Amino acid sequence: MYVTRRIAAGLLGGCIALSVACSSFDDHEEVDFTFDNRTDALVCFERSEKGVAEGGCPQKIKPMAETSGRIGCGYGSGADEISLTIILIAAEGERRIYNRTEECRVWQKSTRTIVINRRGDNFVVTDSLSDES
Repeated sequence: MYVTRRIAAGLLGGCIALSVACSSFDDHEEVDFTFDNRTDALVCFERSEKGVAEGGCPQKIKPMAETSGRIGCGYGSGADEISLTIILIAAEGERRIYNRTEECRVWQKSTRTIVINRRGDNFVVTDSLSDES
């Protein structure tokens, strides 16, 4: 009976340790975005200058459509303070039309909607963040 109690206590202790370890992975900050492309142009989304330099268009925002997605900021304490960059590039001509970096928590407090319009040859991109952020 003594051996059974020790095994049960060991299993319980292991389960508690595993539960604590797994809970630290749940401390993940992320942002849900909506890109509202009101133009007839395909727009590419990048998160870094490195991605822009590599070229291509791995993450597409289709013309005349809303595209939603979730972007992770990081794990653990302080993840909401990690900077999150959004770079939008017109696929045709590879022209940068939007570039903004804010802390994850700033994006989280907004409605997280980025609207892409066009006036003539110029793109007009607005976000749900105030200019004072």
